[in-house]
Amino acid sequence: MTTVQTAYADFLEACEADGLAEATLDWYRSLLATFMEEWKTHQIQDVSTKDIRGYIIQIRRKYEKEHTINDHNRALHR
Repeated sequence: MTTVQTAYADFLEACEADGLAEATLDWYRSLLATFMEEWKTHQIQDVSTKDIRGYIIQIRRKYEKEHTINDHNRALHR
């Protein structure tokens, strides 16, 4: 079983292996930090679509600018 934290580390490693710039990796880290704080110890298979939608709703309430919300969505989808 894989935790969200392990999947996150694997994701960053894959991004680095793909040659993404350090600035891009930092961008992903900053966008996913809040999500990681809440979900890092959960098993990846236990995070449901409903959980993700709830997180996105939190982001929508926190930020006003649509491009910021879209950035969070893109990071989660990747």
